[in-house]
Amino acid sequence: MIDRRRFLKSLGAGAGVLIALPALPALATTKKVAIHLDKFDKLKPVGGWIVVRVKDTELLIVHDAEGSVRAFDPTCTHLKCTVGYRPEDRRLVCPCHASTYDLDGVVLGGPAPRALKRYDAVLKDDTIVLTLDDAGS
Repeated sequence: MIDRRRFLKSLGAGAGVLIALPALPALATTKKVAIHLDKFDKLKPVGGWIVVRVKDTELLIVHDAEGSVRAFDPTCTHLKCTVGYRPEDRRLVCPCHASTYDLDGVVLGGPAPRALKRYDAVLKDDTIVLTLDDAGS
């Protein structure tokens, strides 16, 4: 039989674990990855874009302006098709059901229920520095 003190300690420890669980994703570590534009001719000009796998993470990278790039998870939030970039109107577009996103990943139209995940991306000289999380999501 368990005494009252031991029971209350166990209850307190269990409550502490439950309170900490929502914070666990925030503890995920991040890593910086550099990719060089020399390896991706399609990405060199403004308006260029690619879908590429970097460290187990699939990315849509867009060279949106001089000295600027943006990176997204290219998976449409509707039915998981791969989104591409349409430079003539600066929109990310899903070829399956025409969901469209702006260059912040925000849904502009179509059936997509939420924004695309965006990754930090900085263009320094001819190198893109990406910040990815270890989970690769």
